[in-house]
Amino acid sequence: MTDLIPTIGDVSGSVLRVQQLSIHGDIYYEVEMQLEGQTDQGVRLRLANHLCERPPVMGDSLTLSFLLRQVNGVKFRDADAS
Repeated sequence: MTDLIPTIGDVSGSVLRVQQLSIHGDIYYEVEMQLEGQTDQGVRLRLANHLCERPPVMGDSLTLSFLLRQVNGVKFRDADAS
């Protein structure tokens, strides 16, 4: 599973589940995603609210940017179609 999370780079996938969390007043989204090329049940990632243009929902297609295996960018791929 961690083989699909790059040290540096982008990965795309679909959101399977989302749960909003508040940690010391900061909003995060704990997201379970099926990444492209992944064949098991999914990977769980935490996305900071300030990285998202809107709250992610089940079915969203996202491209995530990673730096040192931490999400540091979120792009909603369905927004590209508009």
